[in-house]
Amino acid sequence: RWSSGPLRVQIVTERGDQRLEVDFGYRTLWTQLLPAKVRRRGAQAVAEWSHQLLSVWLDGSDAEHAQLVASVEAARSQAAQSRAAAAGTDLSAPAELLAAEAELAEVSATIQAEILDADSGEEAA
Repeated sequence: RWSSGPLRVQIVTERGDQRLEVDFGYRTLWTQLLPAKVRRRGAQAVAEWSHQLLSVWLDGSDAEHAQLVASVEAARSQAAQSRAAAAGTDLSAPAELLAAEAELAEVSATIQAEILDADSGEEAA
């Protein structure tokens, strides 16, 4: 196990498996299952394997960071475009729907009036 401030490198054992894990604060940056063949060769082999894997991870961290920055920027751009599209969208009811609703209200009123006329005609008889 090694740590420096919030950066921690350690071998974690879980359910019989071991893995190399690099954490920063409370976030896991990288994790890799420790192969059984390396573990069987002893502590020195595990240390060499860990060192080699950490080197690969660290060498690729600049590219990984650049990729993350680009994806964050793309997400922000897409969010801005979505907000602009939503702001320009007219959500009011279309004229055809308003006309159909008015016609339906008229038909409903006519039906209601006929029902009331029929009911009052039956009561009079």
